[in-house]
Amino acid sequence: MHIRFKAFTAQTALSLCAATLLLPGIAGAAAGVNKSSFTDIERHWARQTIEWAASQGIAEGYETGTFQPDRKVSEPEFLAMLIRTLAPGKNVGSSLSAEPWYKPYYVYAQDNHWMLANAFDANLYNRGYVAQLMASAQGNRLPLSEAVQFLLDEGLSQGKYAATVEGYASGEALTRAEAVQFLRNAKAQGTELKPAPEGPAGLGSSLQVGSVSLGDTAAYVQAMLGEPDRRDASVYGFEWQVYSRHPQSYTLVGIRDGKVAGLYTSGTDWLTSGGVSPNDTKSGIADKWGSPLSRILKGNTWVSIKSDGHSQVFERDGAYVTFYYDLQDKGQISGVKMVAKAEEQQLTSASGQSGDQLREAFERQVLDLANAERAKRGIAAMQWSDTAAAIARAHSSDMQEQGYFAHDDRSGRMPWDRAEDAGLSYRLFAENIAAGQADALEAHYGWLNSTSGHRENLLGSNTHFGAGVAFGGKYRVYYTENFYTPY
Repeated sequence: MHIRFKAFTAQTALSLCAATLLLPGIAGAAAGVNKSSFTDIERHWARQTIEWAASQGIAEGYETGTFQPDRKVSEPEFLAMLIRTLAPGKNVGSSLSAEPWYKPYYVYAQDNHWMLANAFDANLYNRGYVAQLMASAQGNRLPLSEAVQFLLDEGLSQGKYAATVEGYASGEALTRAEAVQFLRNAKAQGTELKPAPEGPAGLGSSLQVGSVSLGDTAAYVQAMLGEPDRRDASVYGFEWQVYSRHPQSYTLVGIRDGKVAGLYTSGTDWLTSGGVSPNDTKSGIADKWGSPLSRILKGNTWVSIKSDGHSQVFERDGAYVTFYYDLQDKGQISGVKMVAKAEEQQLTSASGQSGDQLREAFERQVLDLANAERAKRGIAAMQWSDTAAAIARAHSSDMQEQGYFAHDDRSGRMPWDRAEDAGLSYRLFAENIAAGQADALEAHYGWLNSTSGHRENLLGSNTHFGAGVAFGGKYRVYYTENFYTPY
């Protein structure tokens, strides 16, 4: 299938434009200093806990007399501290000279079936991984949201911003101060380390957006996120529950038969296994996950994946994970979609479902996605315009019915002509069109990554917006976006 984009911009009637925690006996990056006070913690919230950890020999400072409480902690460092704090005197063995110092701790954890992220880089380890590790070390293999709730219920955490799953801040890095606070809480509760039930090596199905994971119940989603702002049809046939009240972290939750079957977010509060984080770029993901899929077997047919480079699909933990990139911003991750494997494999048509409900979903979603990008950059949100939407929908339908793809229609009318014929009074006006994209996400990220005017229209100064979609024809689906600023 061909995929096409075009952009138009007019001003009135102008022409086309288109690190390291130091542990007793473990070598670190600096020589350890173990004392009850450090020069950089006098006003720090964790001062008493840090002094407790130092007095217990759990954590050391630096030769400079500092503790560096906000420095990030890796999984090996936290795992070693956890075992040494809650199982004092436990002999986990020693590593051979050619092996990493932390290998005995991982062997011990694996023998006990604890949930590990294998995040050896502190930049890749976060509080969500801590929750699942600590819950499993108490004999519970839990999905992220349940692991966080377990820590809150057991007094092992009070959350970072609030004593709630959301307030726990699963996606944020673990700091030295937070690490010792977790351990002090566990010690105060008399926590003892236990084996967990056998399960997949590593975190397995750790695919989450915020506090919601694939497989969670619809009731849990509502308890965590509240009522959705809208309910949309999807190409998969399940319902997208739309959370657009916070545009910068715009979220879609796909529900089928009362369970989460798909997730999408434009925000940064998401987790995957294998060390990929919201701070990664397109090249960084390739280093960690390897090559993306070029095709998916659906039934007896291989279906090719096409994206013009702005998205990549990976098979991970029983799901297909799609990363959407901003190629004009160093390949940063701009959005991520996670869909259960069975859902993607039953989608045998490139354009999936069709009909009025899906048309309306695509039309509303491209506005949501545009406003999400604008929110990230501090640009004011655009307002929906029924008039602009009607103009856009008529043009998409005309392209589909007449078999062309262009801003000027078969009667020679340009976008501003159609706007004026509809009685729209404007100071600025612009139009994006696209054809052949499987859904609103693909259309949006194609426009965002365009170098021929589409991106400028999405992120420009216009204040009003309308979109129109039509199914059928040569390209199967046609999209039109109209942007304008009234007098």
